[in-house]
Order: sequence, then structure tokens, then C-alpha cells
Amino acid sequence: MIHDVAPLPMRVIVVAATGFLRDEIASCFDSDFIVTAAADALAAEEAAREGVHALIMVGDDLCNATPGELVQRVRIASADGYRVPVMWLSGHGEEDMLTSACRAGVDDVAHWPVEDDMFRARVRSIVRA
Repeated sequence: MIHDVAPLPMRVIVVAATGFLRDEIASCFDSDFIVTAAADALAAEEAAREGVHALIMVGDDLCNATPGELVQRVRIASADGYRVPVMWLSGHGEEDMLTSACRAGVDDVAHWPVEDDMFRARVRSIVRA
């Protein structure tokens, strides 16, 4: 089902092992979003149980799970019962990153840093799809 309007506020989980990176990404969101910052897959899974509209992960800054495992765990744990869209952020432009992201089941890939307005627009876009 395609939704023309994203739900407000949007619940987003940001996952990165590095604290300052989580904080920097979380600070890009405005009042239309409720952001939960998670350091690892377990914390992301717990946050998903409360309901989530999107998962934002830094694919090259994860601990205790591969990107594919993280996506699967959050989608299974989601309390909302629908497929959680995922954005993979990467600070490195490695050639095999896109292949890894597709294998993990992500919906969008972006190189960090991303301009704030564009970042929020892309998150809204994957939630509406």
C-alpha cells in the first residue's frame, strides 16, 4: 500500500556504535520526528518494539550484528506489524557498499554527511513508499 502522507510524528531509530555520530545524525531531525538513538542491534530491537516508522543505520559503524541481521531483527521486533523501511548511511564510498546494502534489504543509501533538509526528505520518502 502506498501512502501519500507520512505519519506525524515519525518514529525513527538511528543506529551507530559511535556516540558522537549517533548524536550528530539525531540532531538533523526536526519536531516532525521522534528519534531514538541506539548503540547496537539489541537497543534498536528494543526500541522497535515500541513502534518505528524508519531505521537509519550507519552501515560501517555497527557492533554485535551485520547490517542484514540488524535490518531483520528490527523488522521482526517492530510493534506496528508492517515492513520497516531502512536507510543505510556510509561515510566511506567503498564500491561493494551498495551491494552489501542491497543484500541487507535497505530501501535507500546515502553518503554521510547529508544536508539536513535533503536527509529528512529522503527519510519521509522511504516511509511513504
